[in-house]
Amino acid sequence: MNYSIPVIYVWIGTPLPPWCKESLKFSSDNNPKRKFILLSDSDKSRLNFAKDLINVESINIKNNLNKSKIFQSKNLFKGKFWKYTSLRFEVLNDFLLENNIKRFFHAEIDNLLFNFDELEKELDKVGYGMFIPRDNIDRGIGSFIYCNDHNCIEEILKKYLSIHNASNDMEALGLCLKENNNFFSLPTESFHQNAKYWNILNPKDCGGIFDAAAIGQYCLGIDPNNNRYEPSYNLFKNENLLIDFENEIIISDKKALYINYMNKKQLIRIYNIHVHSKNIKLAISFVRRGTLYYALTSKKRKIVSHHYKLYFGFLIKFYDLIILIIKKIIKTFIHGFSRIYKIKN
Repeated sequence: MNYSIPVIYVWIGTPLPPWCKESLKFSSDNNPKRKFILLSDSDKSRLNFAKDLINVESINIKNNLNKSKIFQSKNLFKGKFWKYTSLRFEVLNDFLLENNIKRFFHAEIDNLLFNFDELEKELDKVGYGMFIPRDNIDRGIGSFIYCNDHNCIEEILKKYLSIHNASNDMEALGLCLKENNNFFSLPTESFHQNAKYWNILNPKDCGGIFDAAAIGQYCLGIDPNNNRYEPSYNLFKNENLLIDFENEIIISDKKALYINYMNKKQLIRIYNIHVHSKNIKLAISFVRRGTLYYALTSKKRKIVSHHYKLYFGFLIKFYDLIILIIKKIIKTFIHGFSRIYKIKN
């Protein structure tokens, strides 16, 4: 079968999450004409699931972190998570060059993709470069990207080097969107308001809007890792959400999502939903009009992840406090011992 422009994923640094197969199956089933490619340094046995999916190919890669300019940067946020989300652009760039791929989509695995058969045709009419969801003047989000000029990846990598010294992937994408005319801002749910602050594509130019993060967080909550002591709930409103979801309606036809802007009488398709909470099963159930969907339409707050924290969150806080005290005692002891050693010598 001759597939259209591929969708390329990159997962490196940690083992593939258990929900990876469900996410890729949902997205690939919605887009049977696409080739979905997963690049990962996970153990090959973890990539075998792709054999069960007709239009998904998993490729095991090796990373030489010592040669990575990004991974060695002292300007990146602390924590390997941020380094790996940036390093993916080096991995992606190497793969594109090795396989002479000029045009591609890139998505993060915690995104469910709805059908987008005609999307590249619409975006090619706009121009050539990279198309990125943007929810802030200073940042772009790599949730679901289209690129018809592979040289744009090199431009992103430059933002991590001296002069710019980007600290994470969102900042690097934001710098490109601000400084390079070959980078285009895709419309999010707040496109009416965002258009006042930066150049942004109108949904008419691409047939819909894109979820950077806000839609998924409102419908399905935030990542439990960002909410250590409490469960994650739906109806979460992030700092870049500029519309009032109390007056707007998210609609599902059991295959895809739409947003109904009541005051403007606009019904617009949504191309992806960013499942920030990582609860892919619940997200798929939501799209298919499960119980959480009806809770959302009624504006009811529900726990979507880590229910146990409702009862045991105080124990987690106590545990963290004990660990903090132990670390301070050890640090004080080591500091005192080193001073005594210096005095004696």
